[in-house]
Amino acid sequence: MLKSYTAAADRAARKRSGKALTGIQTDPQLTMEAAMFKKYRALRKRPPTLDFAKTTFFIPRLEGHPRWFAVGAGGGKGAGARPHAMLFTQEKPGGPWLLAADPAPGDGALERVKLDGGGFAEPVSPDADGLPIAPARIPASTPR
Repeated sequence: MLKSYTAAADRAARKRSGKALTGIQTDPQLTMEAAMFKKYRALRKRPPTLDFAKTTFFIPRLEGHPRWFAVGAGGGKGAGARPHAMLFTQEKPGGPWLLAADPAPGDGALERVKLDGGGFAEPVSPDADGLPIAPARIPASTPR
């Protein structure tokens, strides 16, 4: 999954084409990446290729849809190097897995994800204490 995403994202980056991202990304990531491509076109530069290392998949036990999973990865070389905390979503059965967000995780956040005995990410209640932002407030916090 991550290899096919990386190959498709790198093809889109070579073209600097936001349209080429529509089959692998969804908002808010799609809007941010399309804006980044515009910046690179204006600078007459190519975006760095993706190079993920030390990947960790965080997969919750979910029934029904939408579904999601996260990937923590070190990535990039040189100026493009940064950690990733990628969130992939699937809206309906058989639908594509799309990258919805790729923030820099910061301060070891992914290292604090608790796993159950089967290695699956433990669910967290949306109203749990200590969350950086309430899940219901996430849509309003992203630029449109």
